[in-house]
Amino acid sequence: MKTRSVLASWAVLVAGLATVASLSPGAAAAATARVVTHRPSMHPNVRTAGLISITVTKYGSVLADRSRFTLYLLSTEAGTKLHCKSSACLATWPPLLITKGQKISIGSGVKGKVGTVARSSTTLQVTFNGYPVYTFAGDTGPAQTKGEGLVQFGGAWYMLHPAATSPGTTPVH
Repeated sequence: MKTRSVLASWAVLVAGLATVASLSPGAAAAATARVVTHRPSMHPNVRTAGLISITVTKYGSVLADRSRFTLYLLSTEAGTKLHCKSSACLATWPPLLITKGQKISIGSGVKGKVGTVARSSTTLQVTFNGYPVYTFAGDTGPAQTKGEGLVQFGGAWYMLHPAATSPGTTPVH
């Protein structure tokens, strides 16, 4: 069983790298780095993931990870219904993942309900007001918003309002 899990992880990583290779050299390097940094840490001393509120030009406050990369939701997902499952989707929209037992730190300005949904038997995806959250491979640096409003992989992608306290007020669009 563990071998299958490792093989599946490698398959997703290889597919993600193939998608990243199609990006510009600078975008590819940044996306590759994020794919690795957003994976759950296997180091026993690293036990927290975090959500913070950042301010971006044109949109104001949006939800981000601790590296200040903007987080997005897929409009057709909510709760445990994950539609971004293909290797192409996961390479373009890396999910914010933690391992079971990790804690999620919540920065000031983040008011919504933070939770998780299972991606595998050992990996959880962070949710915000019931929406699974993702980064975007096209955002090559902190506080970028290139994924806002894109229609891909069966739905529209939107940033999240960090102060939203209900699902209906969560997407930025």
